Amino acid sequence: MRTAISTLLVATIGISSPPYASDDPKPMPEPIALPVNVAPAFEEISYSSLPPDVQMTVRASTSDLTGQLKAKFPALSTSRASLMLYGETLIRSLGVPYRQVTFYYGDNATLNMHGTCSQGIHVWINSAGDPIDTYVEELTCPM
Repeated sequence: MRTAISTLLVATIGISSPPYASDDPKPMPEPIALPVNVAPAFEEISYSSLPPDVQMTVRASTSDLTGQLKAKFPALSTSRASLMLYGETLIRSLGVPYRQVTFYYGDNATLNMHGTCSQGIHVWINSAGDPIDTYVEELTCPM
């Protein structure tokens, strides 16, 4: 009887403690962060608040802007990167109106149950339809 209990105990310990249970979990890779560029102060406005002589021209498609961002930030072209269009708003900064097109970059190698490390990217486009600057938020990672 004692041998049967010992055998059962050893078998139970072997089942409840698989060999990989003691292995250290693999650490998350270091996230790839784009250089931060803080946008100047701005306010959201509506198209009805534009002066009568200002017309906002759209000259670049989403794929054009995505291509420009990938050329400016090569990390966005890697297999680790996902780039998603978030939306567009009309803004004014220092009295000048711009279209602000917002993208979100996610580093897929840092994916966990809460998401990926990510950054907001804002492209400011003048009334003639030319991108004039790109602003990048700080990298944030879910816990």
